[in-house]
Amino acid sequence: MAKNEKTLDAVRLMRSIRNDLNEQMRGMTFEEQQAYIRERLGSGSTDRPSERRGARRSPSGHVSADTDGRGAG
Repeated sequence: MAKNEKTLDAVRLMRSIRNDLNEQMRGMTFEEQQAYIRERLGSGSTDRPSERRGARRSPSGHVSADTDGRGAG
């Protein structure tokens, strides 16, 4: 069986993207970086990931992930 040639070097791509972002955001505060990323993603959402996609908030305000689809507790 012939060995497949690599067509995408994911590690190199990720490092390149990270280095570009670091250069573009140099000197920004954390809040400015967050705004920059949100603007670039086209997302106006300020929700945390735990407050989206299957997470449930209990009456006490705690968030629990709904990982099995059956709900918390």
